[in-house]
Amino acid sequence: MTLTKFNSESTLRRWHSYSLKTLLIVMTVFAVLIGSRAQQAHDQNIATKRIRELGGEVTYDFKPSFEETYRRQMEAQVAVATGQQPPVYDDRPKAPKWLVDRIGIDWFARVTEVRLAKSMLVDDDLAVLTRLPRLRHLTLRALPNLTDEGLKHVGKLRRLEILDLSENSLVGHGYTDAGLAHLSKLTSLDRLTLDSSHIGDEGLKHLSELTKLESLSIESTQVTAAGLKHLKRSTRLRSIGTTIPMNDAMLASLEPFKQLELISPLHATATDDGLQHLRGFRQLKQLDVSDTQITDKGLETVATMSGLTSLGLRRTAITDTGLQQLRNLPGLTQLELTGTGISDAGLKHLATLTALEHLDLNDTQIEGTGFRDLMAQRTLTSLFLSNTRLTNEGLAEIGKFASVHILIVSHTPISNHGLHHLSKMTMLSHIDLSATSINDEGLAQLKQLPALKSLIVYGTDVSEAVSANNPNWNIVP
Repeated sequence: MTLTKFNSESTLRRWHSYSLKTLLIVMTVFAVLIGSRAQQAHDQNIATKRIRELGGEVTYDFKPSFEETYRRQMEAQVAVATGQQPPVYDDRPKAPKWLVDRIGIDWFARVTEVRLAKSMLVDDDLAVLTRLPRLRHLTLRALPNLTDEGLKHVGKLRRLEILDLSENSLVGHGYTDAGLAHLSKLTSLDRLTLDSSHIGDEGLKHLSELTKLESLSIESTQVTAAGLKHLKRSTRLRSIGTTIPMNDAMLASLEPFKQLELISPLHATATDDGLQHLRGFRQLKQLDVSDTQITDKGLETVATMSGLTSLGLRRTAITDTGLQQLRNLPGLTQLELTGTGISDAGLKHLATLTALEHLDLNDTQIEGTGFRDLMAQRTLTSLFLSNTRLTNEGLAEIGKFASVHILIVSHTPISNHGLHHLSKMTMLSHIDLSATSINDEGLAQLKQLPALKSLIVYGTDVSEAVSANNPNWNIVP
């Protein structure tokens, strides 16, 4: 045997040896993976069966969440109502149907959402949830037998992002402040709902490490402003749902949460000093300070909330001068000034609000001539001027806003002569003329408005003949 032949045979044997070893390793790894996946599928199958026995529902990762399903239903209804084709979604597992039917869905999809509501389950039943390692959304609502012991099992679900534990104290003893300690390690949570429970300020101490929280709902609980101080590290909070009176003390507790987008309407005792705690809340979208002690000074703070889209100032002590603070809120789409001392002189300060869609000036000193300062407005769709000093001359200025769909001018001094000024409001679909001196002659001037469908005329001299002569109008006498 030559040396060359010997080396070739030796190399071949080594190659076969390495190939067999590699194949063995690959097969071993494959077997381990298959075994692991089989165990996961088995565990998930056991869990889903038990959850359904308890009256619950599960959602797999290829299916939309319950919230998304509801959104799609609403989307489809809107599409049908507008004569459009509803969108079609493909919510099928990636594996072939015949294979799924043969060996089961649990091999190909993971459970990501579980809902258990109004079930008679006991705490130990929740142990089955630990068989669902990919669970991200859990709802345990209105469970009469849920106690702190049940929350022990919930606390092991480290991938949870959304947790709803609401309404449990309404139907049973419920969980307590101590039970929330079991949730302290759920650091992936971004939404937590604890409505209608027995928790108080002490309970929120256990949530201090949940720094990824973006939404917290604690309506109808014992939590006070003092309790929110335990969450000062949760600076990502965008929404805090609470029934706590939004007084100055409560506003102070919100100061760390500068990412808030929505807060409850302020309490009647809230003052300019309390509002100062919200200075620089640039993410805030909606603010309602109606029926509070807020004055023009408070509007200086409001001016720093550059992200506002909706502002309620009804029945406050603000004046025309104070409105100049709103010039720095270009994204404002809704402004409510009912029951304030605002007059035409203040309207010029709203000229920069070019995104404004809804303007409520009911029960103010407006006569209407000030609207000439708002001619840059092209987005206004609803204008409320009930119980104001609106005149026919004022209607002449309002008639230039062709974008308005809804116009409320009830309980004002306008007359038939003023209605001809509305002839260019081609988008107007609803008008309220109640308790004015309008009669049939005045309404005749509105016939040329192509979009007009609804008129409210109670307390006027409009006759029933108008309805008969205008079948396309829905007239409310």
